[in-house]
Parts: sequence; structure tokens; C-alpha cells
Amino acid sequence: SKKEYRKNGYYLTKDAGKTWKLLDYGGNSWIYTIYTDKQGNAWMGGLSKEVYYSNDFGQSWKTLKLPYKNSDRTYGIYMTDSKNGIASSDFNEILTTTDNWKTIKRIPTPLDQKKYQEDETGYSDERISKIQIWNNYIVLNQHGRVYYSEVNNIYWKSFPTIVYDFEEDNDSKTLLLLTTD
Repeated sequence: SKKEYRKNGYYLTKDAGKTWKLLDYGGNSWIYTIYTDKQGNAWMGGLSKEVYYSNDFGQSWKTLKLPYKNSDRTYGIYMTDSKNGIASSDFNEILTTTDNWKTIKRIPTPLDQKKYQEDETGYSDERISKIQIWNNYIVLNQHGRVYYSEVNNIYWKSFPTIVYDFEEDNDSKTLLLLTTD
């Protein structure tokens, strides 16, 4: 039997989830991360060196190229406004922008600063699976651990206890940490 090919898309709701519509964003890669704001901007990244950008609540999309050197995937994206943001990759790269990805700056990662080592089997997870700007800090998850650094002085630190994941409470702007304690 012949399998039907299906293009990737995204679902949009305009009635708080009562109904959903499958829409095309113009690409065909798996999407790993999405960031949206209340002004109608949205950024999607995934299995490509591209970020898909919408400034009209997801009705239309533009393709923006991310110039990763070694990476093929965007695992995390976070924007502080429509111009300024940060993205992370599958292969130890962090990019920042001040003009919505027209130009970028590379910043060092925890691995670059030797904040962790390969495990006893020689394995090192170089993927940065999540990244965010919180107050004046960048917070990220690399090698299954959470690190933070001041935005203007990149020097990665780990928390005093092992932290596995994080999330920001948007209402209170509090950073929540997931630990084993």
C-alpha cells in the first residue's frame, strides 16, 4: 500500500481551543520550539537552520536563516521583544540577535567554558534543549543540567543544587526550577 505524504503544519485556534485549523507555515521541517508574544509575533524553529516568523498571529510566515556553523537544528528560541532574542542548537551553539535575526552574535556555551565534562562512557550531550532570558540572565539547559549567566557578561554557573528544568511564571516573572530535592 502506498503511504500518503503529508506536509508539516501547525494548528491555529481563534476561539480558545474549541476549534482548530491545520495551516501551512511554508516549511516542511519538524518544529521543536515556538515563542509567541501578545503583539502577534511568533517564531518557530526546528529541524533546519531556519526560523519561521509571523507578525500577524500566525496568519502568514517568513523564513529567516540562522547561520549555525555546526548545527542543523534549533532547539530553543526566546525573544524579549520583536527584535531582540536568543536561539540554541543541537550542537553547542548559541546565537543572539538585536534585529530579528538579520544579524547575529555568537556567545560561548557552558561546554565552551568547560562547565561540565563527558560522562564515564565518553558521552557529552552538546544540545542546548532550552534557553530563555530572565531579567538580566540567560538560563539554559545543556547536558541535562540548567546553567545561568548574566546577559552582559557570559560566565556560566550552575545552581547550588542540581536543577533539571526551568520555566518562567509569566504573571509573576518568577523563575521556577525543577530539582530532585
